Amino acid sequence: TLLYDLVKDLLEPHVAQPPYLAGLLHCPDRFHLDGSVARPVAEPHKARARKVLKKVLAATAPLDS
Repeated sequence: TLLYDLVKDLLEPHVAQPPYLAGLLHCPDRFHLDGSVARPVAEPHKARARKVLKKVLAATAPLDS
């Protein structure tokens, strides 16, 4: 739906940031906006976070001289 696409487009830049990805790997749960536990982070989401974070960190690593 249009609303789903809008929310996805607005959140995508945030959830692609290294701090967010690292948080998925270090925190076992997702949270509601009020701070209550929503559900555990699913393993496929953790695997994707590892892959993307590794790629981002490799791209930003300084080159050896």
